[in-house]
Amino acid sequence: MSVPFQADDLILFTGDSITDCGRNRMDPASLGMGYVQLVAERLQLEAPELKLKFRNTGIAGDRSADLLERWSGDCIDLQPDWVSLLIGVNNMWRRYRFDDPTPVDVFEQECRALLHRVKEETPARIILCSPFLVHVDEPTAGMREDLD
Repeated sequence: MSVPFQADDLILFTGDSITDCGRNRMDPASLGMGYVQLVAERLQLEAPELKLKFRNTGIAGDRSADLLERWSGDCIDLQPDWVSLLIGVNNMWRRYRFDDPTPVDVFEQECRALLHRVKEETPARIILCSPFLVHVDEPTAGMREDLD
């Protein structure tokens, strides 16, 4: 497997609970127990000579607006070489749970603002992940309308 990373690259993962996945927020080295940990382990196995560094700043329950509020400390100040962003499920979920929708244009503006700052204020390349919803039951499946 060929990887596009350089030696000592810092790969930052950020977003909501799917990214957070139980990480210890008091420990900057904690990657959680989900996809971030799996990706880090795989990359370390595939390219140990690169000595890649990984950071997880995902927070369960966050929406795009929450990321904007903490973007300097959780992303820009770290000066990552790569930023992997997965956000949007809570924007959708809060519409159904709390009648607190995020209009599509607002979500787009917030995401563009996050990505613009990465582009303008860091050397990072961007990995943009699409929010997703696993179909588990009919009420949950009904939320697809908003997420789609």
